[in-house]
Amino acid sequence: MSTNNQATLTSFFRRSPLSTVHQDDERPRGTVSVSPEEQFIQQRGKLRSSPRRKALTSNSPRLKVTEMVDLISDSPNDKSGWTPLRRAAQVDGIKRRLQMEEKASRMDLESEPQDESNEQDDEEFVPSKKKRRTKTKKTEQPNLHKRLSALSREQLAEIIEDLVKDHPELEQEIAVPSPDIGSLLENLELFKGNIYKSFPYSRWGSGRDAFCYRRVKTHLDSFVKSCIDQGRQLEVLESWRALIDYILKAWEFVHDLPNWDNPDHNKSKNRCFKALSGQCKRAISKSHLTQAEYKKILSRVEEAVEVDDNILPCVELIKKKSS
Repeated sequence: MSTNNQATLTSFFRRSPLSTVHQDDERPRGTVSVSPEEQFIQQRGKLRSSPRRKALTSNSPRLKVTEMVDLISDSPNDKSGWTPLRRAAQVDGIKRRLQMEEKASRMDLESEPQDESNEQDDEEFVPSKKKRRTKTKKTEQPNLHKRLSALSREQLAEIIEDLVKDHPELEQEIAVPSPDIGSLLENLELFKGNIYKSFPYSRWGSGRDAFCYRRVKTHLDSFVKSCIDQGRQLEVLESWRALIDYILKAWEFVHDLPNWDNPDHNKSKNRCFKALSGQCKRAISKSHLTQAEYKKILSRVEEAVEVDDNILPCVELIKKKSS
């Protein structure tokens, strides 16, 4: 081929697109021209993948404080352009934060209970039963009053009799009080109230005729029976002073009973007066009271005579006892 033809082909290939491609491939990679936008993107990627960024955002175990500080302060890839004061302030803040995190992690580890399951691999875990603490209370015996209150009259009498037999000198020292007749008088008050409640007040005419008597006869008989039986009970117990007091109080209750138009209907009231008078005679004759006590009883009996003269013989007996 002639020299002219070669020059023509050479100039053709230089102007063709293929020559441009081959020339670009023959250029070294480092000398490729990059636009400013691409340079900014590349720098941004380097910052995201820098060792400092990885250390701060990784889930790997914490680096020591000194290693993190050295990594931030001496990193060759740090091209942020911060001033030394700003960088020192950042380093101090990271130090404080990491120290606080390390202290918190240590406290958490210390507060967590130790797992002893590794030491007992072959043994089954058996929960320990709580010991029941039973407080042993010293049982105190009830006082004497409570124990005696639970006994019957017969038991109390036997206890006192046995005590006096073993210690005869106590017989003169034991002051036996007079029986309480309050409950007996309450019974009489109740029966008397039932008598007057049973009266037919809506009926025209006299309130003391036979019709009214038949209405109250049941309650009247209950009153008379209770009045006499309670006196007999005190007589059996030989409580003479209490019997005399009961008779003089019951005498007033009997006096308050209604008087009927028919004299036969008043027999129950007269029977009650006679029974109380006989009990009063026996009580005065068997009693051993002081002169002052007999004088008090005499004045009360004289007042009872004004209500009904069935108790008149008791006045002579009291005068003999007091003389």
